[in-house]
Amino acid sequence: MLVTMSDKELSRINVIQSVIEKRMRRRDTAHQLSLTERQTQRLMNRFRESGATGLVNLRRGRPGSHMLPESLKLRGPLSHVNHRRGQPGNRQLIPGLTERALRIIRELYADFGPILACEKLAEIYGLYLAKETIRKLMTRDPTQVTAAASTSATPASGLYRRAHPD
Repeated sequence: MLVTMSDKELSRINVIQSVIEKRMRRRDTAHQLSLTERQTQRLMNRFRESGATGLVNLRRGRPGSHMLPESLKLRGPLSHVNHRRGQPGNRQLIPGLTERALRIIRELYADFGPILACEKLAEIYGLYLAKETIRKLMTRDPTQVTAAASTSATPASGLYRRAHPD
């Protein structure tokens, strides 16, 4: 079976072998690999079970966990290309999607917080954006009034102490 390994994974083989053969301490290995001792122990266990293939990253070839659905991704000449991978970024939204969401929030949900606005956009309009994306949009929007800006800058007048007549 042919296994593709990165340079980093290849360099780990010798180090993990030396720990298993007790030529090196696990603590020193963890420091050398910039890992914790527990992570080093996990690598050792995987190496014992599967050999060199156990050190290969199991996520290789799979999409990232923070990817947007294909329907929301920006494609074409306007998309920003990651120079390292040569592919468009996973987090770029379709142009106009954020503007549409912000317009709806301004018109109908101006007094809502980002979580409730997020739920309403998904429930009614089918716009599935993360609550943090909506929070970012709402804070960048100059027409959006935040709770801090709506409160008065002057302190509330209360009862003041009277000076004691001495």
